[in-house]
Amino acid sequence: SDREALKERGIKVPDDVTVASGIRGVALPYGSPDLTTIDYHRIMMGRLAGEMLTKRIEGNDCPPETHHVGGDLIVGQTA
Repeated sequence: SDREALKERGIKVPDDVTVASGIRGVALPYGSPDLTTIDYHRIMMGRLAGEMLTKRIEGNDCPPETHHVGGDLIVGQTA
């Protein structure tokens, strides 16, 4: 494991370094903190892309569309 490899090199865990791995909301065996992440709203982006593609397939010749889908910072314990 990461912790064991660090300890073998004389690095104290967690005094000298903290090992944080995993993804937000997934419990890990050694209690990793929730990571700070960004929600890019991929479902919304996919829906908008599908709607624009469908318009083109159906023959809509409107000018190119631009949509802004902002991301949200989800602050965890690693911020």
